[in-house]
Amino acid sequence: MPRGSNIIFREYNLEPQDRLCLAQKLLPVIKYFNHKILVGKDFEIARKIKAQGLHFADKDLIKKHDKIFSTNYNLWQIRSICRRKNMIFSIALHNLKYLNHIKKLQPDIIFLSPVFASSSHKNQGFIGLFQFIKMVKIILRKTSPNYLNNIIPLGGINLHNLRRLNNFGIAKFGAIDFFNKS
Repeated sequence: MPRGSNIIFREYNLEPQDRLCLAQKLLPVIKYFNHKILVGKDFEIARKIKAQGLHFADKDLIKKHDKIFSTNYNLWQIRSICRRKNMIFSIALHNLKYLNHIKKLQPDIIFLSPVFASSSHKNQGFIGLFQFIKMVKIILRKTSPNYLNNIIPLGGINLHNLRRLNNFGIAKFGAIDFFNKS
């Protein structure tokens, strides 16, 4: 993984204390390689480890009044805190029905997912490369052409698919298995 990459720490299956311990164990390696860490859906862990950002899924967007994990903040309040603290705020977008929420929240990063079949979400369908390009164009019409570098493909990324993405000028990507198999 290139130095300065963003790492999203998810590990949702762990208890909050176990998640915190694992995140703390990973910090020295993350700092050594000058990576940034974004914590998935847990503002308290992000605060405790001094993470550079937070990551959510589009389904979290409709929980406007629900509390996020162990905090007393909802997602809209967390977005505001991220802006004040200069933290990265990312969203995984699986469905364009959440696009109006995306437009209002203006995340720093949008992961369109899953672009290809993924072994981490075996039973989930995928959008494919051409649907990805179509969705990017729709998002850019709703937001701004300057937003292009903020939209990142995620899901099923392997060397073959990465070459296909590069043919369209897409230089950034999100992946899980790509790095496990390398």
